[in-house]
Amino acid sequence: LYMHSKSRSTDLRCRSCKLATILLIVAGVCCHANVDTRSLIPPVLGAAVSACQNYGGAYSKFLAAHPVPAKSLTAGALFAGADVAAQRIEKRTNIDKRRTLSSAAVGLLFFGPAAHIWFRFVLRLVPGTGLLSLLMKTALGQVFFGPYITVVFFAAALWSSGLLTRRALMAKVSVDLWPTILAGLGFWPLMDFIAFALLPEDFIPPFLNLCSFVWTIFLSW
Repeated sequence: LYMHSKSRSTDLRCRSCKLATILLIVAGVCCHANVDTRSLIPPVLGAAVSACQNYGGAYSKFLAAHPVPAKSLTAGALFAGADVAAQRIEKRTNIDKRRTLSSAAVGLLFFGPAAHIWFRFVLRLVPGTGLLSLLMKTALGQVFFGPYITVVFFAAALWSSGLLTRRALMAKVSVDLWPTILAGLGFWPLMDFIAFALLPEDFIPPFLNLCSFVWTIFLSW
């Protein structure tokens, strides 16, 4: 009973931390966009929303002052959280810590820094918010950035299984890359389009991290 209670408490803390991270990012976006979310919910939740906006404002300032560390830490936390959630959905008796670590590493070391560079590049390569501009930026992401991060995920998955070699990675890419990209065409282009249309540059990667969280859970359901 003690071990069950301890495990449940740890799981609740883990979920609370993930929820707090999500709320911080959402609140940061609202704060950056000067959205008064208190007018959108019942007054009884006003204090909670106000607190979230305060923390979101702090996150927004940290993101503005240190964009790469903020994006990398956010990606690492959400990728790890998505993997833990996926393993829970898969009803694993024990969390595969090596797999979770590899997911966190992908976010922290690859997605965070690469997303910062990529979105700065593509927003300057194709400026504007017109329909054609948004479609071009979305298409570029699907053609270049999407396959890159997918291959990184393949490498991380092989590493977590102890099977990472150049030959194994090439074999997995040849077999699974296109099916994976095609499977995401109903989700990722729309998310990219929304991000380019509605969000400032620094908030695009955190938003897509949230999308990745949802997508990972969906694939594991």
